Amino acid sequence: MMQKRRTMASQRRNEQQHIEMLTGPNLFLHLLTPVIAVAEMVFLSDTDFTRKDNRLVVIPPLLYGTVYLANNIINGTGEWPDTNDWYLFLAWGYPLGIMIFAIICVVTWLLGLMMRKVHVRRIREGQKS
Repeated sequence: MMQKRRTMASQRRNEQQHIEMLTGPNLFLHLLTPVIAVAEMVFLSDTDFTRKDNRLVVIPPLLYGTVYLANNIINGTGEWPDTNDWYLFLAWGYPLGIMIFAIICVVTWLLGLMMRKVHVRRIREGQKS
């Protein structure tokens, strides 16, 4: 019974955190700024992005993942709710956590390629008319 109460409390806390993520200043940080940045890059920018430029999109997740892993290695992951593993990527061990970060980097790179493709197509269509 006690475990069920903890689980329900944890679910309520998670729901509250998701609500807080999209209210107040966090709305700009987690939703509006990324959406505006993508829209600007794809639809408004006239800069010619090369495939080589796309490797730059992997730098932020690599840096964040390195600091995240270093923090957990240096300080330990800890126990919930006082854990350094905020996203629980390392809950199944470091090898799987590192694989998750590798997947995040690959997905980020693929998203960059897709946005570049849309951007280049938009520029070519604009030059035809």
